[in-house]
Amino acid sequence: MTEEQMEAEGKKAPPEIVGEGKNSEPQPSLSPLETILQAHPDVAVGRGAVCDVGIMHFLQNGDRRNIEVSVSSGKNASDRLYPDVNLSGVYESSHFDQDQLIRQHIDGLRTYVTIHIEPDEQVRAEVDYSSKYRPIPEDLQPYAIPIPAFEMVTIAKTGLEMLVAYIGAPEEEKMKVRNSYGRHGYPQVEDGIKSNLDTYIAEASPLLAEGMQRAGISYANAGTKAFFALNALKKVTQGMLPQEPPKGEPPRQLPAR
Repeated sequence: MTEEQMEAEGKKAPPEIVGEGKNSEPQPSLSPLETILQAHPDVAVGRGAVCDVGIMHFLQNGDRRNIEVSVSSGKNASDRLYPDVNLSGVYESSHFDQDQLIRQHIDGLRTYVTIHIEPDEQVRAEVDYSSKYRPIPEDLQPYAIPIPAFEMVTIAKTGLEMLVAYIGAPEEEKMKVRNSYGRHGYPQVEDGIKSNLDTYIAEASPLLAEGMQRAGISYANAGTKAFFALNALKKVTQGMLPQEPPKGEPPRQLPAR
């Protein structure tokens, strides 16, 4: 079995022999999860109970890019065979207090990338830089920093690859990751998904579960969203996206919700 086949199955490659003769010692090999975590110490990913994915990209100056990944239900585009993959990113300053952080997520500039999957499985990307308010509140204007679209796609893809490697890892390796904190004080991967979310909801709120059943809503396959999103992002090329964010243009105001 080749090293690539072993990695695809979540197995470790044989240890590499370093040195010659009596001085040769087997060096422990890295698992797929260990490999990607060590290659990207500036990225952390978390998945919530309902499979929402958040990715944090830590910058050298201490600031962060907070990127959310979601897969749409497709209800607003009944002519589409596949749902869209949506990325939403916002810049977070390390100097924000809790109030500023909340307002930055509500009122600040956001970068949006939407990946449409066509019936022939080709992908098409749309990019938008928007704010709910125009102008952006004065104290948040210095942080109205767009995320270059392809950088955001690349970071999201890396985070999802980390999550997928974590999902396929042995339980003892998962526990090691959960109990380890990266250089920024966060575990690099956190997975809060419930193994049977429909049952969990029914036990927690029978009325909500009944309403979901009437509406035909089920989370039985929600755990596959990360894999779907990753496969879609792998098809996005740099040529599909603008090379840099627009300059000198005020952000478009989103319609009030």
